[in-house]
Amino acid sequence: MAHNISALIAKAPVDMDVAQELDLPVFVQNSFAIVALFPEHCDHWAEKLGLPHEGRSDMLLDCPVVHAFAKRLGLENYALVETDYFGGIGEQWAAVYRRGEVRMKPTKGGINAALEVLGVKRQPGLDEFDTIGLGHHRSFDTLFEKYWH
Repeated sequence: MAHNISALIAKAPVDMDVAQELDLPVFVQNSFAIVALFPEHCDHWAEKLGLPHEGRSDMLLDCPVVHAFAKRLGLENYALVETDYFGGIGEQWAAVYRRGEVRMKPTKGGINAALEVLGVKRQPGLDEFDTIGLGHHRSFDTLFEKYWH
């Protein structure tokens, strides 16, 4: 089964008025907010906000507009996570930031470590990834159809 998402994750709450203004879907589970991201949506907002299209790391969406989203949403401590795999083959990445500054550098396979840094407490029989419900989100593509090129 495929899993291909990019998201900001932080302790809830997030500023839902800003999320709506920026057209960012937000899911909350176990006191953590998952803010869905999509490359074309980020490109749209980078242009609209006059932000450069430059990467900060090997992570696709580790870019100025995503960190601007985090700031506007009121996220002080947050993780940026990305998955891209099918049938268990592929990769996942994660980094943790505090006010846009690196707390945990972008790490291949580091999602559970990043979530632990944020304070996610594993539920019995689950890892941090599944504790906050990331396994329920296979793709955010259809949430951003109006940004498809």
